[in-house]
Amino acid sequence: MNISTSTAIVIPRPRKEVFHFACANDTDERTLHPRGLIAGIDKAEMLEGQALAEGSRRRISMTDGGVLEGLEAIRSELS
Repeated sequence: MNISTSTAIVIPRPRKEVFHFACANDTDERTLHPRGLIAGIDKAEMLEGQALAEGSRRRISMTDGGVLEGLEAIRSELS
């Protein structure tokens, strides 16, 4: 069974500022809380001491006990 959902929010701030806030590791657990059946983020950490940059890897620990690891598709500059 596949379930998908999407949402959008308008934030009255410069696009680059919002992007950097949304991608910062210390932001995830403060903003992505669990909601109903959807798990939130408990912790985000960079793997292998990498800096947050295009192609860097990080581990995301979810509130339901799940752990996600993988490449982050992060662009260094926004147009």
